[in-house]
Amino acid sequence: MRLKTVIVFVILSVFLVGITEAELVFKEDFEADQLDENVWGVAGAGVGGPNGGIISDIQAYSGTRSWWIGSTNGIYHIVDPPLETATVFLHFYDNADELQINAQVMGCTNVTDEVAGWPIGAGSWMYIGLCTTGPNCAAYYYRSSKDGEICVGDERETGWHLFAYVIDGGTLKVYIDGEKMDDCDMPALGNFVVFHAWSDAQFEKEGGFVDDIYIFSNVMDPTKDPSLSVQTDDKLAVTWGSIK
Repeated sequence: MRLKTVIVFVILSVFLVGITEAELVFKEDFEADQLDENVWGVAGAGVGGPNGGIISDIQAYSGTRSWWIGSTNGIYHIVDPPLETATVFLHFYDNADELQINAQVMGCTNVTDEVAGWPIGAGSWMYIGLCTTGPNCAAYYYRSSKDGEICVGDERETGWHLFAYVIDGGTLKVYIDGEKMDDCDMPALGNFVVFHAWSDAQFEKEGGFVDDIYIFSNVMDPTKDPSLSVQTDDKLAVTWGSIK
């Protein structure tokens, strides 16, 4: 076998091993006309469109649609069996001119119970959201069943933001726009939740959108946008490097 062919074979072999290391188990891009009720459940009894919110074409991180959470309902996806190791990404569009009180955006719990409301169920739970009140809380924050509120940033910015967390070894690490917020206890990912606002007026039609949700069953880099480096095919995630 010629040396050049051998080198190419070795490179491709290493690359293909890397493919299996990034396992995508769930992705939602909100491009369908309505949510798949076999995939998503609904919590709350507020106003909104189908499944407690609206698939909207006002904002989109990719494609043409996203999910507007401007409702007092929430939606959730049960991960069964729960994942003891997981990385979750969600893209959130914030309009800094809207929302003058705290609101929830996404969270999780380690159990696979259906979500009845807030908090999001039994066991360990966590949520990431917007914080607009208090002297040290003017941007984004998370709250857990154990540690209370932890805030980050001093200013909200209009545009798309990357919310992410990693669950591994019984600990959940939270990141927003690549900045680590804090840790909390989380033995597994059993239920992923896109939260409701406290009232439908909190998010007007120009804010409060989520798009391109990814759940991986391994540890990924929570500071890097997976949609820029991952192409998906069913449950296989292919991470493209610099191979030409």
